[in-house]
Amino acid sequence: MIAGVITAMAVTSVQATPITGGISLSGDYTVNNGGNLNIATAFTSFTGVEVTSMGGSYVGAGITMYTPGSVTMNAFSFNPFPVLGLSPLWTTTVGTLASFDLFSPISVVQGSDALTLSGVGILHLAGYDPTPGTWVFTANQGGDSFSFSLSCASANPTNFPNISKQPVSQFVSSGTSASFSVTASGAQPLRYQWQFNGQNISNATNATLNLNSVTATNSGGYSVVVSNPYGSVTSSTAALKLLAVDTTVPCYLMTATPLPDRQPGKNNLVLVTHGWAPGSTEPPPPQWVSDLCSNLQTRVPSDWQVVPYFWVDQAWTYPGNMISLENSVLGNAQNIGTQIGRQIDEQGWQHVHLIAHSAGSALIQSAADAIRSENPSIVIHTTFLDPFLGLDGRGVSWYGSNADWSDNYYDQDAATGVFTQGGLPNAYNVDVSWLYPNYTKVPYGIIGQYVAYATHDWPHDFFNETVTNISASWCGTNYGFALSEEGSRWSDTTSDTPGNVPLVLCGSSCAVPVQTQPIVLFDVVDVVEGAWSAGATLVGNAGFILNSSVSVFSPSAKFQPNGSPIQPAISTNSTGTTAWLAAGLTITNAVNFIQFDAAFTDTNNAEGLLTVLWDTNQIGTVDERVVSPDLQTYRFFLPNTVTNGVYVLGFRLDSFDNTSSSITVTNVVTGFVGITTPLTLGISITNTTPLLQLTGASNYNYLVESSTNLVDWTPTALLVNSNGMIQFTDTTVTNSSTRFYRAVLP
Repeated sequence: MIAGVITAMAVTSVQATPITGGISLSGDYTVNNGGNLNIATAFTSFTGVEVTSMGGSYVGAGITMYTPGSVTMNAFSFNPFPVLGLSPLWTTTVGTLASFDLFSPISVVQGSDALTLSGVGILHLAGYDPTPGTWVFTANQGGDSFSFSLSCASANPTNFPNISKQPVSQFVSSGTSASFSVTASGAQPLRYQWQFNGQNISNATNATLNLNSVTATNSGGYSVVVSNPYGSVTSSTAALKLLAVDTTVPCYLMTATPLPDRQPGKNNLVLVTHGWAPGSTEPPPPQWVSDLCSNLQTRVPSDWQVVPYFWVDQAWTYPGNMISLENSVLGNAQNIGTQIGRQIDEQGWQHVHLIAHSAGSALIQSAADAIRSENPSIVIHTTFLDPFLGLDGRGVSWYGSNADWSDNYYDQDAATGVFTQGGLPNAYNVDVSWLYPNYTKVPYGIIGQYVAYATHDWPHDFFNETVTNISASWCGTNYGFALSEEGSRWSDTTSDTPGNVPLVLCGSSCAVPVQTQPIVLFDVVDVVEGAWSAGATLVGNAGFILNSSVSVFSPSAKFQPNGSPIQPAISTNSTGTTAWLAAGLTITNAVNFIQFDAAFTDTNNAEGLLTVLWDTNQIGTVDERVVSPDLQTYRFFLPNTVTNGVYVLGFRLDSFDNTSSSITVTNVVTGFVGITTPLTLGISITNTTPLLQLTGASNYNYLVESSTNLVDWTPTALLVNSNGMIQFTDTTVTNSSTRFYRAVLP
């Protein structure tokens, strides 16, 4: 009997799952017999393994047999009798893992002082089927040696370690304990090594990992490596998140720059403002706003005051940062607009014309809402210039409401695409793309229909030209400025019906408008149970009351799912200190926004600010000074789309003076805006004409652009995608040696 060890039998350690092929084994050991050729008592080593699997070939994967040990042999003598017919010659066993049954010598070479035997034997290796192999034994005065080789021993996966129950993510409060556990099977002994963010944890070698008095430093990912002599497997990563809100970081209190004073003799107001201000640094105030106001002041009656309004510091983000545009810029526009609307009411204007471009549309719409709420007698006219509708399209049904009359001038452009273009149901709609001096004519939908592509800035330049161009023959002379009380056609607007099929102004033959389609796909899921807060008491089984002086935790509390009857879900109270609530969310599908209903409930002229956080990122605020007192729906986009993982959703209420502030929040849900179907564009050439096929989500329009240098892209076709697949030809190709295509949401 040989006492030995086979180490790192984990021929599967190179992969996360057991090998599907086999092993080829070869090597030798020396039998120590003390010069006695009749009896062998021990061996020194047996090494050499090649593992062949679907992943490739691995040499030296780790079978090693060590001395001391013993070999049980049948007695035999070299001289004078041969040893033919001995079967088995011997049996060698290494622990409980491997044994060699040697039999059927097929070759014997015998001399006076040496013997060589070769034959066929069986390798019994735990985790593998018994496998034939060839062996060679030699003996002489220097010692005996043995070699054995085989090919492709078939693995038995049941011996490899397997995890049947993965560790589960934990949400705990600071100072409490947390534990992770794993259930595994496979040949014994099973060994465990826990890891934190991929690094081994000292002395964490049990099936359960216990953490006591956790702090923020313990937040992260926990996994465990389970191993035995045949392999190893790593568990999925479970997260540990602390349910807390950082109250040491001060909240940002935004205030609006006030309007200039109302001038003597002025009864009516024109306010012009800009929208999104992208740039690597904060850009200067847009010149077009000043130019338009200067031109307007020369045309309006004497009792009208024209005011430019700049909010660049609140409208600036880095180019392409659509999430900041949605969360910060659009949110700031709404808060500023509410404050401006209240100031307009306080200044006592009789008629106001609010004009805005892009994201500034949310500013003038919020101003109109505030004016209408404060003083219904003020006449309100809103003009939208290529308005930014929001990533979720909220502006479609919102813009133009609470106005006595509203108009919307938009164009097709590749920069802002579907987030700006299209008609509004509460406004008179005009497509001004064809008036752009350098428009691109693009096929649309079916053969014979066309749209024009301009730029996102063109609508405000168009409106300025309606002020300065007094030529009666100009195509746009009766629109824009003319359709206002301070212009010449205010009395004619009764024939211009809001929600009209957009007028394609000055379009060429077969020009068609492009209506705004639904640009969101919702996949709303419930917020999971497991909320925790400092100073929380449970309201029924559906909500919380937060109070900075009380600390009560109820693990059974949960938010109301979307669409359920509204119940008090979160009521917070802050008396000069911060009240907060945090909830743990396990995300298993695509999510990029948080939505909830909220209403401030105090009646003491408080000024509170609700801040919403995703982990440590602030994603939105609700300012008590500028929101309506009744229940409102709020949607804040996450820093990026998440598809799986664990996160902490936090609500924080601050009071900016010693007056108590309280808010009720309910119907908290997560959701996703956008398309999830991959978009592909294929191409084939028929008689030198490209035939392209686009495959993507149905019921969306797609813009196909072409380029000869991968830098400058030109709109080529605007496709109506009704069934997920479209084929079309590029008839504009003329002697182009190199041409590239791409498809985007328009």
